[in-house]
Amino acid sequence: MQELIGLLTKLFGALGPVVVIVVILAIFILPQAMRILREYERGVIFRLGKLIGAKGPGLIFLIPVVDKMVRMDLRVVTIDVSKQEIMTRDNVPATVDAVVLFSRRGPDGGGGKGGKFLEGDLAYLADDAAQRAGAVAVGRPAFATRHH
Repeated sequence: MQELIGLLTKLFGALGPVVVIVVILAIFILPQAMRILREYERGVIFRLGKLIGAKGPGLIFLIPVVDKMVRMDLRVVTIDVSKQEIMTRDNVPATVDAVVLFSRRGPDGGGGKGGKFLEGDLAYLADDAAQRAGAVAVGRPAFATRHH
């Protein structure tokens, strides 16, 4: 260890140990400060819990402990609605099969949640709305009301 300190002192003078500390800190801090977002992603930046805005795509720099970034996927999501067999008013069986497509209009439209609800709650709501719309289209509005 003394040999390393002696070599650094010869190369950088008295600032040799300081240079080593700065390099070690840069190795640990720099990867935490950089994020790369793809073309279909946006990053919603929160600074100490307050919404700063949306950034991306490309290389994003963050303040390591202060900033938090949540990735938002802007691609179109498809949900297959389960097939339903429904009897119409005149006792004719009808089969309803559908696919629901939805996407985000903007990255900061998540109401401050940062888009965490996209895969869970929003998919459930879209599936539920599609099933109720299918019941209305076939003529069974009684199934279109939400039962809690």
